[in-house]
Amino acid sequence: MAPLVALVLLAPAARAAGTAAVDACKLLKVRELRNVLDQPVARPEKSRTSKVIATCEWQVSATANKPDGSVSTFLQFVGAKISFDTNRTQLGKSVSSVSGLGKHAFYQSTGTGGGVVWVLKGKVLLTVQGVFVSAPDGPVANAEELEHELVAAARIAKGRF
Repeated sequence: MAPLVALVLLAPAARAAGTAAVDACKLLKVRELRNVLDQPVARPEKSRTSKVIATCEWQVSATANKPDGSVSTFLQFVGAKISFDTNRTQLGKSVSSVSGLGKHAFYQSTGTGGGVVWVLKGKVLLTVQGVFVSAPDGPVANAEELEHELVAAARIAKGRF
């Protein structure tokens, strides 16, 4: 019985290693983020990837009407469903449904200048997070507009893995 247990325990790691080849920086292109956000977007730094996760971050410059900030993509290859279900339950009232991403998706508001789109696709969890903190004398983030923009970015990213 012990060899069978060892195979069962190794199987998820082997599958995760194959999936982890996804480069989180290739889920969104700079021009796509520029179009979605209507703000200047810098090229991302190199993706951080392991057997468990892949992440990428783009810096976004301020405009006359919007503060600067960042957009990040995160892929989780191990424990994705548990993470998705647990967060959906524990986040409670800060969670809302989204359209166009399937039934395994939701939006989490993290305040006026931030939010996260959570999408479970098969055995992989995708999040697209935006953080736009307003300076005292600068433009103020619009929470409703940011939600729309992050959901649009998540739709693009979901189609790339």
